[in-house]
Amino acid sequence: MDVAIRNEIILIAFLALSVILFLCNFGIVGKIGDAVSTFMFGIFGLMAYIMPVLLFLAIAFGMSNVGNDIATRKLIAGIILIFIMSMVFELMSAGYTEEDTYQLGEIYQRCSEKRNGGGILAGSAAFALYDLLGMVGTILAMIVVGLICAVIVTD
Repeated sequence: MDVAIRNEIILIAFLALSVILFLCNFGIVGKIGDAVSTFMFGIFGLMAYIMPVLLFLAIAFGMSNVGNDIATRKLIAGIILIFIMSMVFELMSAGYTEEDTYQLGEIYQRCSEKRNGGGILAGSAAFALYDLLGMVGTILAMIVVGLICAVIVTD
């Protein structure tokens, strides 16, 4: 099969998957969709709403720029920016205090039920940074990394 046709078939399949995942978040796909939505919110938090779109765009960008090192760097920097945004959502919704302990199940349950926060991925990173650097250090580190990634993405 020709590489271009294969890539188009893969993109169409990922577009269909992204649309289904997107619709799951709004309760349109039924019971299985609700379960998928709960899982996505537990993993990605508030970003679960746009994660299907971002997934498709990242795959399309990556496929159209195979072998291009600059595009690969931009894609990785964009993914890190999305991750930092998820960490911001987690810090805004979780209300960490000095006495809090890390509980993966609690982060997952809170994000999947309330449909907010950063999910277990960004929630774990946010808690670790908060535990090591405090709130001010965490925010400063996220700003610095975010600015570096923004410079890489925009050249």
